[in-house]
Amino acid sequence: MLTLIPGVQSYEWGVPGGAKDSMVADFAECTPELGFQRESSKPYAELWMGTHPTVPSRVVKEDGTRTLLNDVLQEDQALIGSEVARHFGVDKTCGRIAVSVQSAFHQQGIVDSSTSR
Repeated sequence: MLTLIPGVQSYEWGVPGGAKDSMVADFAECTPELGFQRESSKPYAELWMGTHPTVPSRVVKEDGTRTLLNDVLQEDQALIGSEVARHFGVDKTCGRIAVSVQSAFHQQGIVDSSTSR
């Protein structure tokens, strides 16, 4: 089993770390390897788990070293399955996000013809 270290994004529409329903901050605190320090007035909006280049997840290897999830998937595509790797490619394969929203925000989806199939 691999330990996944997610990334945290802060946007003004997120939930302040001091709020009892700041789920992104709560989840981030559950990953000691992240070294997350909650700030009560800072809004936490997204917890990224995947290969997105802006907030790439890292993996703790068996020897304790840390490397990008994308690099791990490039080295061992069997982790995501050959069919998934062939269809989507490794770079676009993995991405899950947890969101905490306090106020309305504009949600944007980026779809091109190859990913909309």
